[in-house]
Formats: sequence, C-alpha cells, structure tokens
Amino acid sequence: MSWTQGPVGLSGECRRKGHEKRLLWRHRREIRRSALANHSRATDCLNVVGKDRTVFPKNFFPACSPPIGPQGHAPCNTGWMGRVWTHLVTRQRSWHPTEAQGCLREGPRGVSPALDTKRRCPYKALGPCPQLRKVGYMRSALYGMFRVYNDLPGDTIAAWSNIAWSVPKHRCLELKSDLIGAHLEQAGRIPTCQF
Repeated sequence: MSWTQGPVGLSGECRRKGHEKRLLWRHRREIRRSALANHSRATDCLNVVGKDRTVFPKNFFPACSPPIGPQGHAPCNTGWMGRVWTHLVTRQRSWHPTEAQGCLREGPRGVSPALDTKRRCPYKALGPCPQLRKVGYMRSALYGMFRVYNDLPGDTIAAWSNIAWSVPKHRCLELKSDLIGAHLEQAGRIPTCQF
C-alpha cells in the first residue's frame, strides 16, 4: 500500500473519490483487469466457492469486462464513452409510467430498458449546461428515472444505456467506475452529485 496526493485543486472527500475512480480506470486500461478488492470482486476470488467447496488460488483473476476509453464525445452525446445511450429525457410535470416508457427509445437489440427489469441499465444524469451530474446503474430505467428526478435538482436531464441481463453486479460497478474515471480524465471535472 502507498499514498498519493491528488492533482492540485482536488480536495475534499468528493474529489478524493473521483481521483480514486480515475486511478482504477487507468489501472484497468493498463493492466486489463480490476483490482481484486474493488467492485465486489474480492469475495469471488478469495472465498470458498462451488458445490465441491473448491478454493480459488491466490493468483486467480476472473475475466474482467473490457475497460472503456474516452471517445471524444460530450456526455450529452448518444455515443458517449463508446456506449449506446437513449436520447436525453427531461422531467415531466406528472411522470406516468406509460409516458416514461414512450420517452425511452428501444435499445440496440430492440428491447426497451424501461420495459425489461432483468436488464441492468447504466444511467447518466446531466444539468442543463449540459454537465455530467451523476453516473449510476439501476435494474429498471423506468424506476431509475423516478429516483434520479426525485434526488437531483429540477433541471436534471437523463439517459440510459442497455446492457445484457446476465451481466453480473461487479461488471456494472466496473462500468460505472470507468465512466466516472474516464470523464474526470477527459473533462477535468467530477460529476457534481456523484458522491
């Protein structure tokens, strides 16, 4: 273990966590795998697993999802960070489920994230500038939309990106961390409502 002082101008817990995400993203880009104790991966590698109670060796690394890279698109773009996002949706006065479903276009495989609750959906929430406010993931974009608009300022706009239902939780956490870290690397700012 070692320590580092973050870049000049980064201070406070929010900025420390942003710097941590950037380091994790850089590590994944260079080493092509995640740090074991991050993203809920340690228990998969260090604990007893399976019906025969086999223990993975200490040097065992499960396959990681490929790390994302900055694509040159602004966070408001539908191709931000190389992912396919829905168009940005604004808050409605009365947010009825059927209206919300109509606001989300279908994903790349023809399945709307609002309708398929088995799929995890990374989301991005932006302010009107637009600047990135928060990145997260939900099991359902429809209910994620309610949560985003309840928790964040009234001028928030949001979009979702579909991923397969079989993607495990730790890979969603890797993606979320990558999006924050790569954004900080590219734009030099931390999402204002992230931490």
